[in-house]
Amino acid sequence: GELPEFNRSTPLRYLDLSVTGFSGKLPNNINHLESLNYLDFESCDFEGPISLFLSNLTQLKHLNLGLNNFSGEIPSSLSNLQHLTYLDLSNNNFGGEIPDLFDKLSKLEYLYLSGNNLVGQLPSSLFGLTKLSDLDCSDNKLVGPMPDKISGL
Repeated sequence: GELPEFNRSTPLRYLDLSVTGFSGKLPNNINHLESLNYLDFESCDFEGPISLFLSNLTQLKHLNLGLNNFSGEIPSSLSNLQHLTYLDLSNNNFGGEIPDLFDKLSKLEYLYLSGNNLVGQLPSSLFGLTKLSDLDCSDNKLVGPMPDKISGL
């Protein structure tokens, strides 16, 4: 099935629909869930780009969209999610370069981007994340040198 419509009066803080039968495109009105701290859609069958629904979810600390069929580029609107500690976009169909937005995600501890079609070099802002403890960018088409040290690792 598809997700229901969400309205602005929904005070939801925790939404975990991982490993469910939900599919299709995410409704843009998910961005009405402005109080959301935790969002997990891992192992569903969602598809399409993700840029619009992220715009207002500025309180998110945990975002897991892994193991779906999301496509397009990783949106720069992720930089609005400055409270994120956990971000999993692995095993989707994201393409293009990884945006250089990690200087705004200074609380990030876990970053999983593996299993996509990402190209180019890792962005320089990624190497300044002092709290980063887990990083997986494997199974992509990334190139270029790695720094001798990444701040958090």
